[in-house]
Amino acid sequence: MNTVKIADIAKAAGVSPSTVTRVIRNDKYVSEEKRKLVQQALEKFSYVPNRVASGLRSKQTNLIGHILPVSSENPFFARIGNAFNKAAEDAGYNVLTAVTQMNPLKERAMVENFVSLMVDAIVITTMTAIDDDTINMVCSRGIPVVMIERPCSLPIVDAILFDNHQASSLAIHNFIKNGHKDIGFIGREPQKREVENQRLNGYIDVMRQNNLPIRKEWTILTDDYTANDGRMAMERILSAATLPSALLVTSDVLACGILQVLHEHNLRVPEDISLIGFDNTLSALSTPPLTTIDLQPEQIGITALEMISEQKNGKRKGSKSVILSPILIERTSVKNFERSYLS
Repeated sequence: MNTVKIADIAKAAGVSPSTVTRVIRNDKYVSEEKRKLVQQALEKFSYVPNRVASGLRSKQTNLIGHILPVSSENPFFARIGNAFNKAAEDAGYNVLTAVTQMNPLKERAMVENFVSLMVDAIVITTMTAIDDDTINMVCSRGIPVVMIERPCSLPIVDAILFDNHQASSLAIHNFIKNGHKDIGFIGREPQKREVENQRLNGYIDVMRQNNLPIRKEWTILTDDYTANDGRMAMERILSAATLPSALLVTSDVLACGILQVLHEHNLRVPEDISLIGFDNTLSALSTPPLTTIDLQPEQIGITALEMISEQKNGKRKGSKSVILSPILIERTSVKNFERSYLS
């Protein structure tokens, strides 16, 4: 606990306690002269504001708890975390991030810890093992909950989702535009996961709409989004009697493993096989740079803060879902058959 009080800071700076409070809150209605005096006194006493005590008075701590259930090894979730942190900082919040590795006990403990710290909101990115009772407990205390990337069955929770069906559709349409007909798919096994189902169905629907074959030996579903999963999937495709001319790979991390195997087998991208990646994290760094689907996670932070503000300020009741649209970023990993015939 602080042994130095705001009154002590005010006395040292020669200003009122309310002026000290305004400086701590970064209120713009303080003259530059008084702000400097207060800041000098704060530094002199090494004063650290007690956010919990302040929150009890103002009912706002400017803290947001962020549960990240998966490992930060996946750069896509690092992009989401960075985007959300920036938006929160711009809005005057500080973010407390907990990486919980899908451990139900750890996730519940962190949620309860966030509640005890009187956070203004809790954001949960991707899959979570948190039970409905815990979520209901948070919402019953007036703390908004926002789910990112994965939907939630509870009607009291806001959600920010990606249009994964459209994402796969964009990729397959790009292959077709470039003259490809033999197109394969590598992605994570759906297992009742809506995100993975959307990605697979986006591929299937566009292939069927264009009367193109969906071949079992070219449709590989992996256990996870790792480079090793990508390696094993590519080895399976290489064991088929014939190879596809193009592959949609639903993770840039998976694509890294695929590129390794292709290199080991002296197969070139895009001359021998074309690739489109997913999530635009590592694709610009690969050789060659991959055409990829960008899910625009930078929009997540802005949208999440808008949702939190709406709930905190009583601008709406009930939950809200926002679906963000993907974009295709074209690089050099897709062969154009028409151009190759002309060359």
